[in-house]
Amino acid sequence: MFIIELDWCFVDFKLMNALGIVYPQFWMQPYVDFSFSLHMVIIKKHYYKAKRVKLSLLQVVKPLDVKLLDLQMCIFKLTMKTQAPKAMAKPSDINPMTKLWVIINNNALFIQRL
Repeated sequence: MFIIELDWCFVDFKLMNALGIVYPQFWMQPYVDFSFSLHMVIIKKHYYKAKRVKLSLLQVVKPLDVKLLDLQMCIFKLTMKTQAPKAMAKPSDINPMTKLWVIINNNALFIQRL
């Protein structure tokens, strides 16, 4: 009963965990390829469908084009795997996530493709 109550209180915990793919620490763990695929399934499931707003007839359109995401997944994964070690390297005077996204933001090819 406690587990059911926790699931009800933290409905989107799986989604929040899946969004951890933006952190360089995620890319430093073993079996990252397998866990990345699982996280992408969760993200796709959550964002590709239109959603009902309350019990009214209003719907929020799907915010994510799954086909486009599938095309971008490969370059995102490759970029994150290659740049995460650089972001985690010393000096550690900047937050690793900030460091990673500054590196990525300076990559014109990646910005154009994603």
